[in-house]
Amino acid sequence: MNSYPRPLFLVWPLLVLPLLLAACAPEPAVRPVDPVNAAINAVDELIEAGRYEQALVELQARSSGLSDSDRARLLIPASERFLATRRPMEARQLLREVQPRDLPAADGLRLTLAQAELALLDRDPDTATWLLDQVSEQIPPWLRERYQRLRQRLGQTPEDGFFEASEALEALATSLDEQALEPDLALALLIDLPLATLEALVADPSQPAALRPWLDLAATARAALLDPERLSTDLTQWESRHPTLDYSASQADDWLAAWRSLQAPPARVGLILPGSSSSLARPGRALRDGLLSHWSRIPPGQRPELVFFYIGDEADAVIGAWYQAREAGVDQVVGPLQREQVDRLLALGDASVPILLLNHPGDPEALGRFPGLVASYALTPEGEAELAAARALVAGHTRALVLRQDSDWGERVGAAFRRTFRAGDGEVVRDMRYPPGQVDHSILLEVLLELDRSRERGRQLARTLGTPVEAEAARRTDADLIFLAARASDARALRPQLKFFGAGDLPVMATSHVLDGAPDARRDQDLDDVLLPVAPWFLGNGAGERERRLAEQRYAGLDNPALSRLFALGADAYDLLPWLERMRADPDLYLSGHTGRLRLTESGLIERDLPFVRIIDGLAIPE
Repeated sequence: MNSYPRPLFLVWPLLVLPLLLAACAPEPAVRPVDPVNAAINAVDELIEAGRYEQALVELQARSSGLSDSDRARLLIPASERFLATRRPMEARQLLREVQPRDLPAADGLRLTLAQAELALLDRDPDTATWLLDQVSEQIPPWLRERYQRLRQRLGQTPEDGFFEASEALEALATSLDEQALEPDLALALLIDLPLATLEALVADPSQPAALRPWLDLAATARAALLDPERLSTDLTQWESRHPTLDYSASQADDWLAAWRSLQAPPARVGLILPGSSSSLARPGRALRDGLLSHWSRIPPGQRPELVFFYIGDEADAVIGAWYQAREAGVDQVVGPLQREQVDRLLALGDASVPILLLNHPGDPEALGRFPGLVASYALTPEGEAELAAARALVAGHTRALVLRQDSDWGERVGAAFRRTFRAGDGEVVRDMRYPPGQVDHSILLEVLLELDRSRERGRQLARTLGTPVEAEAARRTDADLIFLAARASDARALRPQLKFFGAGDLPVMATSHVLDGAPDARRDQDLDDVLLPVAPWFLGNGAGERERRLAEQRYAGLDNPALSRLFALGADAYDLLPWLERMRADPDLYLSGHTGRLRLTESGLIERDLPFVRIIDGLAIPE
């Protein structure tokens, strides 16, 4: 057969077609490593290890050549880390290098808060107040807790805190002069002081050099007073800072453990819990069992008396129980569990006995009517979503896709993430609902990832050219994060399908509800590379996990993750009781509990922070 040159008008479309396809298709998502985030991670590791000088050298090396805005993104979080480890000199050195002009709003706020904290350490409350006043109307939710802690510390420095400490310092100075200083005496005299006061004393250059190791010890102990694991590490670092002292970290640890054991809860505690006729009878039993498990650890002669009041589902049932508890002469009330009953009890307006509520009220501001008398703690999924959003912002994510369960639960979790993410200048580029329990999410994911639009562009091109076009659909590239507001079975179905549709390289974050309790390598492999906050109760191989496994053997129903969480909540509720008054007076004091790191805010809400893990081959790897 003879071959002839094809007419140009037939060849032209074939030559142009690849160019048109390249122009229409999204650019491939090539995400280079962010040098700022890499530097932050490297410096964090050095600071965590106590290698402060090396951290400064690393910062100097990594920040050279960066733009002013990128230097700020590096230096501000590094200064915050130094402040958190009580290294104000290093923090001040870094902040001097930050150029405030042209900073993004979030970085500008973080800079101001860091400067206010330094002013507090400098015993300059006027400057700290002025700085905080400048940003009072601009604080987003993810910075609000830090802002409130600084506000609370204003009432403790400098004069009030130093007045509280004056007698202790005088006694210690006298002991030093007489060469009769007992290390345990130093701790006993200082340990009751708020952390802000102790930190200010450590930073005070006028304090005698011989007294500094003991001030450092008290501040170190106060910073992790109710966090035994961190406390042990911090005390070891304290010992390395003062190698000539004849007092070891283990001795200090033993003394502090003994001191904590002597801090008794109220003598008589009234517990308002769901009764056998309540729809929350099983959750109520799990919570009660958790509380009793920690109560029973106390020596019999030191245990508080527990008085139980069981109620039904009616909102007003709590009123009668409240009056009975008050008539019984209890010193503390714990409960109720239902939100409607919490609201009804607060509406009563009687807080003549301190209350630890086991749910948040519908209007959190209602707690403000009883300052210092009512605290509220709950394990809300919304709180975990807010933590995920804050973590995403810190990691530098700015454009998120939200995929949430089509339910009231999914809407609340998704709304909490959106609210916090947007408050930090993040943008939710698409928010979609999925039907729970559905196996195949192909159509929904094609829309979420805009694969349908990519295919339509190919069809339009084919119609334009008048010839079939072979084109592979490409996902959208305008998002850098996916947030899943999903429960476990749905998440295990969604994550592999996201990978199948080309979104395997997009970071995925979620709440702990994508797990059925503790991570399980055999069950959770489909959640590979998902980042999420998880309560310590469900993590690790330490004392917490041993306690959980023992509880599962002793108490029926704890194989249910929801009931297991409530058991842990009951245990933490009991552990909070001896410390609530101190936590009100010292916003820096936190309890490292089974359900998270717990801190009492000025508003009366107990907020919790959680460790983040990444699922790798079904295992939870700490981040």
